[in-house]
Amino acid sequence: MKAPKDAKSVDEFRVEIGPLQTIANNPELRPAILHPVLSSSMLMKWNKLRWFFYGNLLLFSVFMLSLIIFIVLCQSIPLNERSDSFAYNLFFFLSGVSIALLAIREIFQLILSPKNYFTSFINYFEIFLIILSFVVLLQSNSDDKADDSTKRALRAVAILFAAYEFLQIVGTLPILSVSTHMVILKKVAITFLKSIALYSICLLYTSDAADDLLCV
Repeated sequence: MKAPKDAKSVDEFRVEIGPLQTIANNPELRPAILHPVLSSSMLMKWNKLRWFFYGNLLLFSVFMLSLIIFIVLCQSIPLNERSDSFAYNLFFFLSGVSIALLAIREIFQLILSPKNYFTSFINYFEIFLIILSFVVLLQSNSDDKADDSTKRALRAVAILFAAYEFLQIVGTLPILSVSTHMVILKKVAITFLKSIALYSICLLYTSDAADDLLCV
C-alpha cells in the first residue's frame, strides 16, 4: 500500500491499519502482533511512512529548541537591547517559521482527514500549543511591565507543553528501549498526578494557613 497522499488514500489506510490498532490496544491479543504476517505488514508500512515521521520529528525538534532558546533570551536580554541582538532575532525568526510550518501541517491533516481530525485529543493539544507559542512571540516585544508575571507563566507553560509533545513523538520511535522508557515515564507521570490530586486539598489548606500565620 502506498503512503497516503489524499483524503481517499488516508481513509483506505485507516481501514487497513484499524485491525492492527485494535490488536495492539488489546492486552490479550497484543502477543499476536509478533506473528510473522502481522509484523511483516507493519514493517512494510513503516518503511513507506518513516520519512513523514522523521520529517515531523525534525520539524518539532527545531521548533522546541528554537522556542526554548528564544524564551531564555527573552528572560536574559533587556527589552531595549533585543533589536540589536543577533541571537535573539535569529531564534525569533526560527520560532516564527517553525510555528508557521506546524500550523500548515495541522491544516494538511485537517484537509486529508476531516472526519477523524477532531476526534483526536492530541490535535486539540497541538492547536493550543501553536496558538500559545504564537502569543509568546507576540508578547516578547511588549513593554508592559504589569504583565511580566503573565509572560513568564505563558513561557513556562509553552516549554512544558512543547516538552510533553516532544516526548509523545519520541515515544513512537520504533526502538524498543526508547518506546519502553517513554511508556514507563507516562505511567509514572499519571500515577504521580493521581497521587498529588488526592493531597491537593491538604496542600492548598497548608499554604493558606502558612500565609495567614505570616500575615499575623
